Amino acid sequence: MKYSKVQYFFWVISGSEISVLKECENEYNRHANIGMMILITTVFAFFTACVTGFTFAHGNTWAVLGFATVWALLIFAIDRSMVNSIKKDPDAAKQPFWSFFFPRLLLATILAFFMSIPLDHIVFPEAIERQMKVNVHNDWLRRQAELTSGLNVAGTGTALKAVETELTGLRGELDSDCPLPDYKLAKQSYDESVQQLQTLQADYENKKRNAANYFNRLPRTIRGTRIVDQTYAALRRERNEAKAAVDQQTETSNGYRDEARRIDSAWRTAKQKEIDDKASQRSKTQERLDKDQETVRTQSDTFRDELAAMMGFDTKFTTLFLMPNWGVQVLKWAIFLALLVIEILPTYLKLKTPVGQYDMKMHEREVMTKNDIKARVNSEEQIANQTEAHRVAAEVELNKTVIDRVADIELRLAEEMLEDWEQIARAQAKRNVLELSQSTPV
Repeated sequence: MKYSKVQYFFWVISGSEISVLKECENEYNRHANIGMMILITTVFAFFTACVTGFTFAHGNTWAVLGFATVWALLIFAIDRSMVNSIKKDPDAAKQPFWSFFFPRLLLATILAFFMSIPLDHIVFPEAIERQMKVNVHNDWLRRQAELTSGLNVAGTGTALKAVETELTGLRGELDSDCPLPDYKLAKQSYDESVQQLQTLQADYENKKRNAANYFNRLPRTIRGTRIVDQTYAALRRERNEAKAAVDQQTETSNGYRDEARRIDSAWRTAKQKEIDDKASQRSKTQERLDKDQETVRTQSDTFRDELAAMMGFDTKFTTLFLMPNWGVQVLKWAIFLALLVIEILPTYLKLKTPVGQYDMKMHEREVMTKNDIKARVNSEEQIANQTEAHRVAAEVELNKTVIDRVADIELRLAEEMLEDWEQIARAQAKRNVLELSQSTPV
């Protein structure tokens, strides 16, 4: 059956053995579909890698394209290897499924997850930006609360209100009369002495008026002077006594008044000092509160600006991953599942497709190759065994010859040594006999 160039192209992508596949007309479309799925996955990988690259490297087009190409080739190699590593045994009653599918599902899940992230950033840019603003605001408020709690701004504010309350009370006390018992006693004594003074003053005025009236009725002398009698003298004496009593009472009243004023002045001076101390304390507390509030505002605003400037890929990923929006989350995971299906579909199709002509021929080739290799190995093993046996026999024969020659040589050496020893022994014996005959006396 004739095949098209497009089919041939997808066969190359799928990694099928084209020499075998050409003989399997029923398998043309299936292997072309597998190659198409691998190509689609590779295109998606290239596209998502471009999106990720342009997120990290703005303006560096060649670097992004290089990264996307390497990533796409990596995904292509992994997918192609996953499909090609599945081999079926036509002789088996049941083909294994989960032992092949589960590890490939795990790998496909990881790949689909990394491929879906850039797509999510393209689909949800507005939702991500809006959620990032919400997160920045919430983090800013939380940072303010942490700083406020750390610097105890609330406690300082409570202390300031307490000082202001005390200061208001002290000023109210200062505006009222002196509450000291000594002051009240002096004030009471002064009031009583004033009443007495008024009585004495009235008595003095009355006696003064009586003395004056009586003086005006006295007769005159020729020179015009009044003739003073004893009655006028008595009236004038009473008037002077009343005046002395008034002066005495006035002095007493002034003493009570001065005592009350002294006590009141001392109390007000002490109270004013207390007010000044409280006012100073309030100023220091207010200054500390203003400083802490300024610190909270400055540091929280700086923290907010730093958060607002964090617009990187990791921030967007975390924002989208933790976004409390069910609509976004459903669509996000739908994209992930779609990529997962695309990623695992070639493997699934390869596993679920019944054993076909291509699998049988591949199995036949593998069996033939296996048998051929086994026969070649057996033949080479027999040759090696025979060679080794011949080598061992030759070495044994050679060792026997060498040993025999060594024995002959050793025998001749021993005989020569014995002959030399015999000659030496004979000569020594003759010398011994000669020496013995010479030493014997005649």
